[in-house]
This record gives sequence, C-alpha cells and structure tokens, in this order.
Amino acid sequence: MKVDRYEPGRFCWAELETTNQEDAVRFYGGLFGWDAEERAIDQERTYSTFKLNGDNSAAAFPFNREQMARGHQPMWRTYVSVNDAFETTQKAAQLGGRVITEPTDIFDNGRMAVIQDPTGAFIELWEAGTRQGAERQSEPGSITWNELMTDDTRTAQEFYCALFGWTASRQDTPTGEYITFMDGDEQIAGMMAKPENMADAPSSWMVYFAVSDCADSANRSLSLGAHVAVEPTDIPGVGQFAVIQDPEGAVFSILEPAKSIAP
Repeated sequence: MKVDRYEPGRFCWAELETTNQEDAVRFYGGLFGWDAEERAIDQERTYSTFKLNGDNSAAAFPFNREQMARGHQPMWRTYVSVNDAFETTQKAAQLGGRVITEPTDIFDNGRMAVIQDPTGAFIELWEAGTRQGAERQSEPGSITWNELMTDDTRTAQEFYCALFGWTASRQDTPTGEYITFMDGDEQIAGMMAKPENMADAPSSWMVYFAVSDCADSANRSLSLGAHVAVEPTDIPGVGQFAVIQDPEGAVFSILEPAKSIAP
C-alpha cells in the first residue's frame, strides 16, 4: 500500500541501529529484497535508506564510537508521526515519560526525538519535513504492525492514550490478554504483558514486517545467518508470524497476513 502522508499518532518509520551496517544491508537486502541508498551522517558513518521497489521502506545506521564503547546492543526503533515534536516531548514528560533525545532537525527531512515511556520502552517521534516516513506499508517487505511488550500494561495504556489520543481495546487470547491501540476505528498497534520467561527483559516495541510466506522467509533468514527466536506460528484470523534475531542481534518480527485480510 502506497503512503503519501501520515496523520499524527500513526507509526511512520522504522530504523535499525547496528554494530555492522555493511552486514545489515546485505542481510536485509537478501531477506526483503531491499536496495540501499547511502547518505553521509559524519566523516565515518553513512545512513542506509532501504528501498522497496524504489520507495523508502526503512533504514539502518551504525552506532557512533561512544555508543560502541558503552556496549549498545543492535535494535530496531519505531517512529510515530506528530505535528510538533517539542510539544509532544513536553507532554510525554508531564505524563511520566523521559525525554532521551530532545527534538533534533535531521537535514530538511524532519525533526526527531526519543522518549522513554513510564514502563521503560523507547519510542521515537517524527515531525515530518520533506520526508513523511515509509512510502509503503502492509505489503511484503514493508512495515505492517508495531507491538509493545511491557511489564505494566495499565500504565503503558494510560500513557500512550493520553499522549497520542489513542483508545484501547482489550481481548482475551490463548496466551493471555491482548490490547489493541485504536485511532478511531483503525487499529494502530498492539500490546501484551511480558511472559514469565521474559521477566528480566526490558519493556520494548517490536517492529513487524509483512512477508508473503512466513515459513519461507524464516528459512531464508537462517540461510543469511539469523536466528529464528519464535518459529512460524499461526494466529487465528490474523495470519502467521515469526520472531527473528538478525546476525548482529537485533530482533524483529515477520507477518504473513491471513488471506482474508491480505491487502
């Protein structure tokens, strides 16, 4: 699905912070068919914009020296569109969040900021300039869903609904309660409590990329050096998903939508 503009409160972009950008470009290009367009960040680093059929799909960039020295771990970060990054960071702080990175201009592309919600999960804000975000969503090789795993779903629900104007719908599933964040009648993202075997893991957002064949993509990721953390698993009425850890350790999910809901 082609996307030209994102309304405030919609997920609009995903970025990989990694220790080995060259390998990341090779891995994700092999998995999703992405091409990479490079742009200099500084004298040592470049920003890789992943292209899907010529359209911006996601991106990757390497940690700086200070982050590497501190042992930062590779991870996918997800962005939400906002009208005013300064106003939204101030509101986040008033609601109990922390401002990790103050609003910062990224060339003429737009303005970004990083906040940490009251449960510890990081999320990025994007005030668009010349770039709205991903130019395709919910088709193979593009972002299709975002999901928060946290140890305090009530606090997280209150925070995000107050910050972005979302509402929340709760339902019981075989694996426990699942919360869907809504913007009007449209599903925006999901949330679930961390399972007991992940009690020590930090609260975090997971990015899902759409694929046409979950099992095939999971197997391809293995051949490219990844680890499949959760084997392809059916979700009735939703589709089949898998959780993958890329060769550098960043975790993401893939989703093959059920035929009845596939775009």
